Amino acid sequence: MRLFSAASLLTICTCSVAALAQTKAEPMKDSFAAPPMTTRIPVEDNYFGTRIVDNYRWLEDGKSPQTRAFIDAQNAYTARWMQQTTLRPSLVKDLSALEDVSTAGTPLERAGLLFYSKRLTGEQQASIWLRHGWNGPEERLIDPTTLSQNANTSISLRGVSDDARLLSFEIRQGGADEGVIRLYDVAQKKMLADELPQGRYFSVSFTPDGQGIFFSRHDRQGSLLFEHRIGTATSSDRLLFGHSFHNESLGPNDLFYAHVTDDN
Repeated sequence: MRLFSAASLLTICTCSVAALAQTKAEPMKDSFAAPPMTTRIPVEDNYFGTRIVDNYRWLEDGKSPQTRAFIDAQNAYTARWMQQTTLRPSLVKDLSALEDVSTAGTPLERAGLLFYSKRLTGEQQASIWLRHGWNGPEERLIDPTTLSQNANTSISLRGVSDDARLLSFEIRQGGADEGVIRLYDVAQKKMLADELPQGRYFSVSFTPDGQGIFFSRHDRQGSLLFEHRIGTATSSDRLLFGHSFHNESLGPNDLFYAHVTDDN
């Protein structure tokens, strides 16, 4: 079967909550209806002599009216069940306790300094932190709450220059795939004026001299690799690779990224 049935998935999720409710000595109401049935439309494939029947292939079309109606019915059933149960407050409490913990990303070491993302207990988004050596003190460099009043604004560390003088980071709004790239002066604790426009950035690496960055960005034309020199307009960024390779055109599905290696 090519598709893990959305019907099975949603039903399992709903039944799991119901089962948990019963373990908490809260029997499910007898009058509550069973989950909506899922229509079976058999589609048969033959894989090297093995016949496979997929009853739910029609759900692969997420935009079809039938699929949307199925999703709406499943959501409505789940909402009705959640409204009638008294278990929800304890579920929220238990899950919140599991999620509300401090987390930190893998550190990036440059010139004896460690750069990393970290989210403290009670915070919605991670900040970019700096530690002075493995056993030294740490400090918060960039806090997303100072960049936007939107609590869904997030930042992620994208790179640090070899001399640890500059770092690059991405700003995203509301969990979007696209973001903007900004540069930060570590010593002076301030943002630079450089800003790469909103897009899907696969890689961002500082040039060996620390005076520019290489970045790959994906748009309708596909993946493109540019060089940006710090302090210059993005309109003057130099295209290094893209559009074609060995006389073959590169399209939207040809993805690549580039990084500067540490070897000299």
